[in-house]
Amino acid sequence: MTWIVPLLLSAPLPPDTLPAPPRMEIQCSDPALESAFYWAQSKALSFVQTGKQGPINVWKQGQEAVIKTYIPSYWAGYPLRTAFYSRDFCHQAVGAHLLVLKEENFSMLRAFAQSANPSTKWYPLWAINFDGSPYTLDYHHDGDFVREVPAVFELVEKIAQLYRWTGDPRYLADSSLWRFATKALTEFIDLHDQQFPNGVAEGTGTGDIFAGVATYNEQPDAPLIEAGDGLACQYQAFLAFSDLAAWRKERSLARQFAQKAEMLKAYFHSDWGIRNTDWYNRGYIAGPKPISGWGKENSWFLLTKGLADPTSLRTHRYLEFISERLDSRRISRITSKR
Repeated sequence: MTWIVPLLLSAPLPPDTLPAPPRMEIQCSDPALESAFYWAQSKALSFVQTGKQGPINVWKQGQEAVIKTYIPSYWAGYPLRTAFYSRDFCHQAVGAHLLVLKEENFSMLRAFAQSANPSTKWYPLWAINFDGSPYTLDYHHDGDFVREVPAVFELVEKIAQLYRWTGDPRYLADSSLWRFATKALTEFIDLHDQQFPNGVAEGTGTGDIFAGVATYNEQPDAPLIEAGDGLACQYQAFLAFSDLAAWRKERSLARQFAQKAEMLKAYFHSDWGIRNTDWYNRGYIAGPKPISGWGKENSWFLLTKGLADPTSLRTHRYLEFISERLDSRRISRITSKR
């Protein structure tokens, strides 16, 4: 069975088609703010795909597509694409939990974990159709698909984070989640630490997302082989895995990965992050040569993932630098619209 995609799927939904029951409640003195909160909540719930019949592998209007039954899932990516993306999922999962999308979160995280295997060198898929199959716009075969280092580690972090929020024992007991987390922090790093062997997972340095990149920043930039967001996410993944091991009563393993996290942080502050700069390096290119300056995710993830020392003057200067860059971009956008 096929279906022709007739409409832009990001078009606003009429108010009477949005799911009604609120999952969270607020009270405030501003009725407009309160109304906006409930509208946003209903709008978010309208993106839930669980149990629906719909197309897969869609990315443009008027496209012929096969109809499949969807797994527990929600939209996490571009509105016209019938898929959920690892990066978007990681950054939406806690909000989804607050909307009581417990089964959707577990189902999507498990789908990513199950997609990683020796043939993909333990990279999970970047995008998955709502029926759980590979999204073919971003996946051609196991040697040719979009992959970005930070997503691997953020998925590990989400296993621990969602267990904290839910207490759901499946996050500890599910064999596919545990295997993925274990492989991501052992074999994956070993396989992708070839150009500068230092324990930090690398991209190819080509800038080709289908070959593997070190950063979430897909804009033309320095050809980073190692990136600040990848390293910062690896640090948090070590901490998350230590917690997972402790909750599983594997205390020796928990201590081992807590130590790995501390060693990685110490390496960042003694060498990787500060070499030849008064701020922080955001990555390394061939040489290896450190790269500082502005790199979007590979700049601010150093702070949001807790890798940078919050008491350091260097960190305060870097925060000011990031703020200035974000402010300048915002002012530029406002000016360009006038």
